[in-house]
Amino acid sequence: MTRFGRLVLVALVLTVVACQKSPPVKQTGQNILLISIDSLRADHVGAYGYGPPTTPALDAFAQTGAVFTRSYANSPWTLPSHVSMLTGLYPDTHLAVRNDSYLSDRVTTAAEALASAGYDTHAVVCAPFLRSTYNLAQGFKTYDEEIAHTKRPNIRRIKTSETVTDKAVAYLKKRAGSPEPFFLFVHYWDVHYDYNPPKKYVEIFDPDYQGDLDGLNISKRDDLKRGMNERDRRHLLALYDGEIRLTDDHLRRLLAYLDETGMAANTAILITADHGEEFLEHGTVGHTFTCFEELIRVPLIARIPGVTRPGQRIDTPVENVDLFPTMLAVAGASVEKKTQGHNLLPVIRDGIELARDRIFCETRMGRRWGWRKPNGVWRSLLFDDGKKVHSFKESGKKTEFNLYDIDADPGETDDLAAAENGGELLLPRRRELSQTHRAHTGLAERRNIKPDSWRYRRKTKNNEDLDEQLRGLGYVN
Repeated sequence: MTRFGRLVLVALVLTVVACQKSPPVKQTGQNILLISIDSLRADHVGAYGYGPPTTPALDAFAQTGAVFTRSYANSPWTLPSHVSMLTGLYPDTHLAVRNDSYLSDRVTTAAEALASAGYDTHAVVCAPFLRSTYNLAQGFKTYDEEIAHTKRPNIRRIKTSETVTDKAVAYLKKRAGSPEPFFLFVHYWDVHYDYNPPKKYVEIFDPDYQGDLDGLNISKRDDLKRGMNERDRRHLLALYDGEIRLTDDHLRRLLAYLDETGMAANTAILITADHGEEFLEHGTVGHTFTCFEELIRVPLIARIPGVTRPGQRIDTPVENVDLFPTMLAVAGASVEKKTQGHNLLPVIRDGIELARDRIFCETRMGRRWGWRKPNGVWRSLLFDDGKKVHSFKESGKKTEFNLYDIDADPGETDDLAAAENGGELLLPRRRELSQTHRAHTGLAERRNIKPDSWRYRRKTKNNEDLDEQLRGLGYVN
């Protein structure tokens, strides 16, 4: 054998030995997958008691983990609600509360905290309000916002769930075998209005409809109002259900990939929504404007290896702000002391009750009746005795208050404030709502979080189309 041949042989032997002695890659830490399904109200999910087959994949997933039966969003629209999810702060603390709001760099996001704990961080988002313009990308190593840049009118009408799942699975394939845990945030958009599912989904939920009502241009319509034909309203709900089922079919593929590859065994999965949707329960179709139950009761289903149990149902009230500290606890990272949410792991594992006696919601794009009314500030506070106080303030007008008993009146139709002793019932609740709001804004002041607008930042140079997108969705007149 030549000298060159002997060298090649030695190199091959050393390579084989090295390969035999190298241990398999072992990942440190549990992966985290946060899935947000835009506009999904809890009472249209099978795991929450809904009859029509909107969510077979989500229902099957729920059987393997924990269902939080009383989960609330902290705002009825996309931007402030997702910021609360990803920061653990209430809207009146993080202050990303308007169309042109910009999340302060002083606020720590889940992606930043998890990146500091050694996580690879990635997001796939669809909504204009989740574009990096709003600064939600801070902390993500990669932030896929391609779908969120879809132009009007396509932003209303295209179906994105298949692409979202494809992008999420492609990321997971790249992560296979990596010793570094990941945090993946996936946002599904199709349930958001307009409601125009493919025909096969319409046929699942309303095959006999003979009318001509469609689910397009929701924010521009005058025919979607109280007193409309009830058969048409039911068809509108069927179109919404069709969008949910479409999304669920593609969610199934993502969950199946995790199961089939074995990644699910080391991945904490949390599935929720940013808000619900109204179908004339209080005079409007859509969301954004009020804090009534149909807009803020959302699903939260979790499967966390070593923590959740199959078929678990948890009645403790929880909020979107609880996701931030819970994800950090899963990662074994220190939870920022000033987060306003609660770590849910002790609730899931040990049945410990949270030190919470109220649920807060706010929208600064509030309107009493419909899309064309002036904006105001709407807040609500739900107490542990089932009473819920609402306040609504339009500029230049007196604040309006309402009080409901959610246990006895879940549809919020019987205003206790209008009763003979309404003032006596309402006064202490009004005070509590005011004090809660002041506590939230006080924290913002102490942390020097100030309202800011992307319109006045240099980053606007790549966002000339954003106003046009928001106008197409009805958020800008």
